[in-house]
Amino acid sequence: LHRCGILSTAFCSTVFLRRSFVGSFLPPLSPLSRVGVGVPLTCTLTTPTSLFSTTPPLPDPSTVSNLPFMSHVNLSSRLVPLLTSSSAVMASSLKKILKEQLKNSEGIRGFFVAYLTGEGEDIRVPNILEEAIMECENVEELIELSIMNVIMPTAQACHFSLSLNPETEELEGNATMMKSSLLTAEKGVKVLQVLRRRERERVDGTLESIRRT
Repeated sequence: LHRCGILSTAFCSTVFLRRSFVGSFLPPLSPLSRVGVGVPLTCTLTTPTSLFSTTPPLPDPSTVSNLPFMSHVNLSSRLVPLLTSSSAVMASSLKKILKEQLKNSEGIRGFFVAYLTGEGEDIRVPNILEEAIMECENVEELIELSIMNVIMPTAQACHFSLSLNPETEELEGNATMMKSSLLTAEKGVKVLQVLRRRERERVDGTLESIRRT
């Protein structure tokens, strides 16, 4: 579990402000302490923006894969609300950035911190993210971390469900955190379903090639 980068205790209070629990997103504590919360993005910005725009432009995809963990979190917090964009140009840019993020564990963890704990209760995987997952080059690590992203919030939900004691003042808070943890797990399950479909299509394609030969 330590190798997968399970959520560290020191970061729990920060993540709870977004959602009650996040699964296997964070690296071990000592690297996190060196990175620091709020590390500024150090990527080249290329997307044009209006002189009066208050929204920072998106980074050049080529600068994304080597970002540190917290920079991936910060970047992903901006990307997640855009995943349902109807703009073809925006969708293309987002998918390129997402594919770069999914190339290594720092990007995978950073993105899913923002995605799984984002606002809203729609658990469907946006088309842009689904396409990025289907084209991911680092699928083995993505599968491993995605499994943990279901296991950990599910365990946390079970913990909170056992703490629903009507005689304590924590009843309402525990119920809220249990619901949030379950929602995080449900989103994670949807991601796993995309990965399962990807692998099924890959296997089917291999079998078809064998038949043809």
